[in-house]
Amino acid sequence: MCGLTIEQFWSITWKEYTIYQEAYVRKELAEWQRTRRLGYIMYIANCDKKNIVSEQNWHPLANDEKEDKGLPMSNEDVKRTLSMYGKT
Repeated sequence: MCGLTIEQFWSITWKEYTIYQEAYVRKELAEWQRTRRLGYIMYIANCDKKNIVSEQNWHPLANDEKEDKGLPMSNEDVKRTLSMYGKT
């Protein structure tokens, strides 16, 4: 229960509980980020330098920002790009 005792849990309001719960989740995610960072440092030190991946790709976490891959190219854009290089 977010690090609260039973007495504390029953003596607080729902809003206070929500604040405790959010703080607990943030603390847990920070600990996972710390653990990932330590593991990633060991990975970097012991892996082949040609095959290094980013920390987020090595071990993704729930709060990582997703990479924006943009929109796929339309058929017209593909044709225009190929025509610029003389391929039709």
